[in-house]
Amino acid sequence: MTVSLALWWAALPLLLTVNLAQAHGDEHIDPNMTVDNPITSEETPYGRQGMTRDVARTIEIRLDDSPRFNPDLITVTTGETVRLRLMNTGQQPHEFVLGTPDSLKAHAAMMMQIPDMAHADPNLIRIETGKSSDLIWQFTRAGNFEYACLIPGHWQAGMQGRVTVLPPAPNSLPPL
Repeated sequence: MTVSLALWWAALPLLLTVNLAQAHGDEHIDPNMTVDNPITSEETPYGRQGMTRDVARTIEIRLDDSPRFNPDLITVTTGETVRLRLMNTGQQPHEFVLGTPDSLKAHAAMMMQIPDMAHADPNLIRIETGKSSDLIWQFTRAGNFEYACLIPGHWQAGMQGRVTVLPPAPNSLPPL
């Protein structure tokens, strides 16, 4: 019994340290990073994940069971970082997947094979019924890109939208 009590007292500082470390919290975690969508600098044809500190504006997009996005057309400027605030006003889960027509088509085919596929890509987010989520994106190239809900049946029923990325505004020159 004396040995067990001695071991317990010897282990007490270690046990307290573990509990204090667990209680420390997440204040040192980058606020721009989430477990599901870590910040990445990976460039895609339609841009890259943006940083919260660079957000120029917020664009609200509602996802509903019609199934549609509202608005289904957004316009941004090359280099602009936007917060896409995605609000699921429907009665079923929806996704927001940003990409090119070809990348969306390929992802939709995978979703038909594995409808409950888990995602950890910075260009997509799943929004549960009645919830909102933000996706922060920097559009780095001019062009036309798309977004869609790739839950089987949703995209096919018309749940898609378009992003028009305008070239950067030319530098204005002072009058001569």
